[in-house]
Amino acid sequence: MTNTQKITQSPNLPQSPQKCPCSPKNDYQDCCAPFHLGQSAPSVSLLMRSRYSAFVLGGLGEYLLNTWLSSQRDTYTSKELDVPQNYIQLQIITHQEHGDLGEVEFKAYYIDQNLLKTLHEKSAFIRENGRWVYVNGQIFKTIAKQIASQDTCPCNSGKRFKQCHGLKARL
Repeated sequence: MTNTQKITQSPNLPQSPQKCPCSPKNDYQDCCAPFHLGQSAPSVSLLMRSRYSAFVLGGLGEYLLNTWLSSQRDTYTSKELDVPQNYIQLQIITHQEHGDLGEVEFKAYYIDQNLLKTLHEKSAFIRENGRWVYVNGQIFKTIAKQIASQDTCPCNSGKRFKQCHGLKARL
C-alpha cells in the first residue's frame, strides 16, 4: 500500500465544502487536501500550512512523516503524529526561500484550560529529492492569556468563548 493510499483512507479527511484549518477563507478540498493526498507543496509556506492542517485534523501521521527530513523521521511514529492537536488559528509571520533552503515563522494558537497559548516557531525547510520537507524549528517563549467566558472566541468565529471553544473544553 502506498502512502497516498493510506492518507486517502484516513477517516479524518474532511469532505468539501468544509473550511481548511489553515485558513477559514479556503475550502479544505481546494487548499490542503491535495497535499495530504500526495501532491508536492510548491512552496515552504504551503507546506507549513498543510502540515498545520494535518496536525489539526489528526489521522495524517504518514503525511507528516513524509514531509519531514528523511534523516529525522525516526523521531516520531505515524501513530504518535495521528493524534489531532487543538490549534484554533494559524498566523504566518514571514516566509522565504533561497534556492533549496526555506524558512517560515508562524504562530499557532491553541486553548488550554481557558488560556490562549501560542506556539511561536521559526521553521527550517530544505528541498529533498525535489520536494520541500520540514527540518526543525526554533521555538520562541510566549505568554499565555486568560480568556473570560464572555470574551469573543480567539478562533475568529465571532461567538463568545463560552459558546465556542469554551464549551468544547467543558465537554
